Amino acid sequence: MITKLLSDTVQWVLKSYIKRGFTLAYFEHELKTWIKAIKKAIDKNYIDEIIDVYVYMQHLVSSFSNNDNLVNSNQEYPYSSLWENEKNIFTEYLLDNDLSSLLELVKKESC
Repeated sequence: MITKLLSDTVQWVLKSYIKRGFTLAYFEHELKTWIKAIKKAIDKNYIDEIIDVYVYMQHLVSSFSNNDNLVNSNQEYPYSSLWENEKNIFTEYLLDNDLSSLLELVKKESC
């Protein structure tokens, strides 16, 4: 569910920004820059999983650039109302810097 949600969200963001004049090159550069920043700013014991998410998003951007139909399709905002509660819990843990609860939530959602 998390991977599908991330994929849907990235596609929605890409389409939204492209329709407003941004290019895919912007996202490619942005993701590379974030990966460099993460490697510099975050403890090496924690970066692997974070970098994996950014690499996955890079893959999605590449896939998106090879599929012109995605740019022209209408895709609704990807969050369902059923997921809003989980998103709110996730956001609360994130803002509270409660990493152990975040990890437990993600592990629960991954199963």
